[in-house]
Amino acid sequence: MMSQKAEALAKYVQKKNNGSLYQDLPTLSTDDIKWSLQWGDVLDEETVEGFVTQALLTIEKIWDRRHYSKDKSMFIRACPLNPRPGVLESSPANTLDDAREIVERIVRTMLSKDPSETPAYKHGYIDPQGMLIVQPFVEADASAVAYPNSHIVFGEGHAGVTAGEDCFKIILKLGNDASLNHDLQVLDIDPSKIELEFVSTQRHDARNSYGYMVRDNYLVQLRGSHGAPPIAPAPSMPSGFDGRLYSGNLFGCDDGTVEVKQIIHVKNADDSELAWLEEQLREHAGKEGLVVSHPLGSDGTHHCGQCVKYGVPYIKGGVNIGDTYVQVVSGWVCDDPSVEPVPYDIMEYADAFMKGVDVGLYHTSRQYGWLSNLFHQFMDGQMLHEPEQTAYLAGVFAGYMVAAPYSVSLGECRHYGQKNDKTPLYYTTLQALYHGKYHGRDAELLNPLNELTNDRQAFYATVENVPITLDSYIGGLTWLKKVYSTGWGGSYGGEKYCDATTKALLVAKAIKVMQKNPNKKNMSHLCGVVNDCENIVHNNGFFLDKFIKKMAFDMGTDNSYVTVNTMRGNTNDKRIGNIFNIFYAAKDAWDKHGNEMPELHDYTEVTDYANKRGKMSFKSMAKNPMYLDESLPDVYHEIPVSSRWHTGKYGYTGNDKYIPCGHTGCEQCASHLAKKTQEHVTSSLAPPVPDKNLDMTIPSSTPSEFKQTLDQLFTDVNFDSLIFTFKNMAGKQIYNTTTYLVASAFLKKHFDIPQWLTDKLNKYYSAWLSNMPTDNTGEFLGINQWVGETNLKAQEEGMYEWLEKYKLIPHDKTFFGFVGAHMFLNKWPLNNVAWKDGSNSKAMFENIMQDYLHEVVQEYVIIHGDE
Repeated sequence: MMSQKAEALAKYVQKKNNGSLYQDLPTLSTDDIKWSLQWGDVLDEETVEGFVTQALLTIEKIWDRRHYSKDKSMFIRACPLNPRPGVLESSPANTLDDAREIVERIVRTMLSKDPSETPAYKHGYIDPQGMLIVQPFVEADASAVAYPNSHIVFGEGHAGVTAGEDCFKIILKLGNDASLNHDLQVLDIDPSKIELEFVSTQRHDARNSYGYMVRDNYLVQLRGSHGAPPIAPAPSMPSGFDGRLYSGNLFGCDDGTVEVKQIIHVKNADDSELAWLEEQLREHAGKEGLVVSHPLGSDGTHHCGQCVKYGVPYIKGGVNIGDTYVQVVSGWVCDDPSVEPVPYDIMEYADAFMKGVDVGLYHTSRQYGWLSNLFHQFMDGQMLHEPEQTAYLAGVFAGYMVAAPYSVSLGECRHYGQKNDKTPLYYTTLQALYHGKYHGRDAELLNPLNELTNDRQAFYATVENVPITLDSYIGGLTWLKKVYSTGWGGSYGGEKYCDATTKALLVAKAIKVMQKNPNKKNMSHLCGVVNDCENIVHNNGFFLDKFIKKMAFDMGTDNSYVTVNTMRGNTNDKRIGNIFNIFYAAKDAWDKHGNEMPELHDYTEVTDYANKRGKMSFKSMAKNPMYLDESLPDVYHEIPVSSRWHTGKYGYTGNDKYIPCGHTGCEQCASHLAKKTQEHVTSSLAPPVPDKNLDMTIPSSTPSEFKQTLDQLFTDVNFDSLIFTFKNMAGKQIYNTTTYLVASAFLKKHFDIPQWLTDKLNKYYSAWLSNMPTDNTGEFLGINQWVGETNLKAQEEGMYEWLEKYKLIPHDKTFFGFVGAHMFLNKWPLNNVAWKDGSNSKAMFENIMQDYLHEVVQEYVIIHGDE
């Protein structure tokens, strides 16, 4: 005779190796430790000692043959004749001495008398027909128990499910697994009467682009059972419900109710009480009103399996004698038999859901797409495990459906060269979004020179490591939507990216609405747009395939993909479809439960500007360079000039479509400006008198001294000062702010002078202009524009009125009025000399007079006629 689970595992390996099975679930090398004992044999002390000695010799041979060591531990598993979940010990051994001790202890226990008053076997021994199996010990990160065609329970560590440990768990419904059903039929095993136990190790955390987290998994047991424990969604109770709801099932109660008359209290979450529980159930099963109370229990534990076997109600909570419990739905009971289930209320766990949303947004990871299954459990009201936990994980997925499409859209921007209608706004905004926000994971989005990387991993890592505000997500997605709406060709960007980005934007906006006004309508809308976004990224050439695989979403939306068959093989192509990835993603997200909100980066100032400017026509952008825009956020000015700003049809200086950035350090704009300046020289900066000879010199006759003197009497302008200044400007080729102001005032006909003087000054101005270096022309154009937009007469009159008020005497009345006003406005831009009433002090004007004396008069730019 042979242990059921040992025989089942051995048969599975044999059939797999000879090709009889459809599946090739990974298994561990397995060795047996058994003894020959038949029914009717006398089990005396001598026989027991012989079996113990034989077992110790066997374990020594296994240790040597399999090369076990401290670095390669073994796992010794007791295998009873028939399934007795958790009753007998199974332990790892790190040394040969440990192995001997464990083997001897287990063998002696199995061959000893059962101290129970109701032993499991008539012969009265604990399990003499059982055996041991030895396998390599897997330091598992997760384990699972699968009930074929029903569901699978995942837990932490190598015994998180079977030992009932108080740890993180999730439950998934399994689809119909034709391959597994075939294989179990070959093994002559009823799929409804078997549990498959797996262990797994983790290779990557959730922040990776490989598309999976699992390293490997192994089938370690095929354990006989009395059927899968039922699972069902938590029911919503009426508003007046005053009782309590428990996870559990009233096994053995055909009418669905039980009045508690006797309780078996299981206190521990681990398997330390399993043997005792089995003894209690054997002794008391069938008694009226018997209930097992297990506050730390969970689906898939051995405790639950034993209650299924003995037909005893199992309630995961504290119960009291005299209480009456009713089966509300499969998997859930309450202590008020008058209550009937009510429709699932999506708002019941909205708080937990929204906490998860924050994690999906601000602690996001690339592999959270594996949470799709749990999102659909929540949305469909089919939460198979703790409802608040499931709601939280569903919320994480909802937040992820903003962060993940945003990451991919942002990463596609590195292909800026493929967009044929880009402007300086495109690349500068991409640089400005995360300017100065460096991190050390994967790759930096911007190097120390602020040049954008071509590594898409850097974009994904930046989104994870530099979380942004919800308003930044909304602003960024709005900008990206505009970026992808036009100008793309081939396989880059374009409609696909625009559609997915738009859906993610709708999710972000729905989250904001729900945060502001949480109600059923807004919650339903939020879940709806998350579902829509998932649909378009799932079925739109799988939008997120740069860092997660489509299978993650398949398992969320089609239960037929959730099968044991996904655990075949430990190669990369198999790992990307392994259902353990769902557990690892969920555990990663749950570990962030209750974490403090990280510091959030807010770049709305950048996107507000970019989205507003993005509405301008290309012609308007060309007329109004962004770096000359006073509303341009400061962060743009912190970015060094890049040759990438000007590419494409709007970046070629040789055509009329060129859109300048206006940055003072941009060589392309300087070249473009030089060309345009020459065009302006003969238009905006041309002499104020028509030049019919086109030689910049207008012939005129000088009037008599009497006429000159007469003209001087009727104006405050000092003719000699004007003539000397213009002659000085041209002769010494003086090009500075003062000469630009004087020349611009002349061009705008600010001076009240006769035609003969205009003709005379025109000659000096033309010479001065013709010798002007190209680098100076831009500044002259800027001041010329300011003079044209400013009422110089009003500024001049204001200046003299303030001087008169404070009893100050101007240096001259030809230039000081408007030159001094310009100096004043540069120093105190919030004040104005044209104001009659204001806070302008005497000290201000004294300061301006001193500056004028040093910078203008003493530099011999302007000389008063009297001098």
